This record gives sequence, C-alpha cells and structure tokens, in this order.
Amino acid sequence: MQVAAGSFHSAALRNDGSVWGWGYAGYGQLGTGNFNESVSPVQSKAWLDGITPDVANGTIAASGVTTDSAALTWTKATDDMTEQSGLQYRVYRSFKNNIQSVADMESKGIAVNTYTADLDSVQLTNLIDGMPYYFNVIVKDKAGNKTAYTMQQVVTVAIPTYSVIYRGNGHTSGKVPVDEYYYYADEQAEILGNSGGLVRTGYAFADWNTAADGTGTSYAEGDLATIGQEDLVLYAQWTKNPTYKVLYDGNGETGGTGPVDNEEYEPGAVATVLSNAGGFVKGGYAFDGWNTEPYGDGTPYAAGGFARDERRRRDAVRAVGDRYGRRAGTGSRSRSGGRAKANIAPAIDGRMERCL
Repeated sequence: MQVAAGSFHSAALRNDGSVWGWGYAGYGQLGTGNFNESVSPVQSKAWLDGITPDVANGTIAASGVTTDSAALTWTKATDDMTEQSGLQYRVYRSFKNNIQSVADMESKGIAVNTYTADLDSVQLTNLIDGMPYYFNVIVKDKAGNKTAYTMQQVVTVAIPTYSVIYRGNGHTSGKVPVDEYYYYADEQAEILGNSGGLVRTGYAFADWNTAADGTGTSYAEGDLATIGQEDLVLYAQWTKNPTYKVLYDGNGETGGTGPVDNEEYEPGAVATVLSNAGGFVKGGYAFDGWNTEPYGDGTPYAAGGFARDERRRRDAVRAVGDRYGRRAGTGSRSRSGGRAKANIAPAIDGRMERCL
C-alpha cells in the first residue's frame, strides 16, 4: 500500500494496482467520474497494473496434424485486473527451437495471427509436409502486460517420396548413373543414360529395364517414367557382341580330320592359326598352309600366325589343293547369323602341293 496525502484530498495505491481516493472532488480529483467528495476511500477508475497474466502451466496441445495443417489449443489465462474475456492472444511460429519467451517470439518468431481477444485455439494451414515447426502463444492484458505459454513442437506428416535407382546388372567396370531427385507418387522422372560408362565384357549397353532379365518395362535415355508407390529400380540391359569362329576346311582332302578352334572371337580380335598336325591328307599332295580362298588366291596363313580382321564374307577356313583343284567347301555362316568378319581369320584354306 502506498499513500499520498494532500490538503484537500488524498490517494492510495493498493498492491493489486487499484487506486483509492477521498476528500474534496470538486474538480474530479478522486477519479470516480463525478464530482462527489467522500470522507472515506472510494475506488478510482484509474488502475495501475504491473502484473502479467497467469497461464498456469502454459501447455499448448497440438492435434489433427496432417501433411499441411494442425490445430493448437490452450487453456485461457487469467489476470488480476483484466477480465478473462478481455485478454488477447497471439500465436507465433518458427523453424527453430528459439521462441520460448515473449522477447524471443517478438524478435525471432513469425506471427501467425493478430492479437485476438478470448482465444483458446487456432487452426494452422499451408504448412510444409515432413517439416518440424515450433509454436508458442503470447497473452496480453489491457495494460499491455504479456506472458508466454510453453513452446510446442509440431512435425507435419511427410508425403512419401521415391527414388530412381540404377543397377549395373553384371557390369565389369564403370559406374551406374545417380538420380539425385526424390519423387512423389505419380510424378514423372526423366530416365538417365549410361553417363557413368558402364561396361560389360563381351556385351554392348542397350537400355534400361525394370526387370534384370529384361522382361519388364524398357526405358531409353530421355524417356519419362511415372513413379508409383515404391522406388523405381532400373537394370542395365546388355546385348551380346557378335562373335565368329575360325573354321578349317580340308578343301578336297581324302582323309583325316582338321584342327578345331572352339574359341569365339569378337570383331577386332586376333586368332592364332592352328597347324594341320595329324589332320587333313590328300593323295598326291603335301599340306602347305592355309588360305582364305580355296584356290590359294586369298590371304595365306601359316600355322602359328595371326589372323586379323579382313571383313570377308565367310568365316569358313578351307584347305585348297593346287590352283586347278576342285573347290572343296562352300563355307558357313557364323553362329550369330552374320557374315564372318575375318577379323579373326575367315576363310583360311589349307593348301596342298603335289608330291613328286
């Protein structure tokens, strides 16, 4: 209690902030709104309020949290001088845990609403999915005294996202491409190419497929794939390179079995020419090497030599008798069905010379 005494009137300030006066009131000195003097204290309409509103435990509850919305509720505060319905509330939010106090909210927070009287809930909208938010409330009385509630964290529901994952599917070197984006269901992803230089020995990269064995959906670079409810996994698809064999033809032989090369060669490979040891024989002739033509007018090869790609029409290897001998073979196609690319030695013919 504080008292101020005057010659004609006196005033007292109680601890609750109320002002009381008595004495002469000819000029409205007692603050009652009239000019009636009083010999006993009467309460003035003036009020000195220095006490902040009481929020009890200050709990804020969050409910109905979705991908982009939530509801906040709290218990209304009380005040020593302002009636409960006259207290005003303002909600603040932040992406950080930094709005615990009134000063924090006013300097670091983002106001969600304007000060609104007699408020105990707010509906939050337009939030970002999967995002942690922090909310708090300030309550203010008529004198401007403010109190902070207890900060509440709200994490919105995350919308599932999916990735496009690439697999080498048997690659021997290189790296799979990496799509760094995340996609919502029903979004479209642009398919990447073989940017990491995937290599598989004996094969050429073809495209991508949702199944490792190629029985799923195929995608080429630049295609658009619609994302479903799971990660899209794509497997590299490989086309086997064409291969060819070196075939040895007796070219009119009268006996024996020629050499057999079981290797399969890719274009550009080099094959070692085999000998005719214990193989073809032809009456009246001696074996004198191999040639790509039955009459010996092609490319000659000796045993142990190397046959390179001459891009001939056949991969059959024939033995040729003398230049006037009968042509002994018609040749054959490669296993892959393509023309022989004697990159290895297509059409090497044995050549026999007459014994004297």
